[in-house]
Amino acid sequence: NAAKLEELERQKTELDKLKQQLQVKHVAFSAALLAQGDATLGPFHTFTPLVFKHVASNIGNAYNPNTG
Repeated sequence: NAAKLEELERQKTELDKLKQQLQVKHVAFSAALLAQGDATLGPFHTFTPLVFKHVASNIGNAYNPNTG
């Protein structure tokens, strides 16, 4: 019985890990180009990523303030 119980616990642990992998991750962020004040940007004639340095919230760590 002890071996069966140990196997059942192992399977439950594995199932919990798989459930966690399937969960949808929540993502939200709030960012601004400046912490305060104003500035003029552009016009840009080529692809130019805007990097928002002031990050107020970054749930899920989806926004990278180093790369935009």
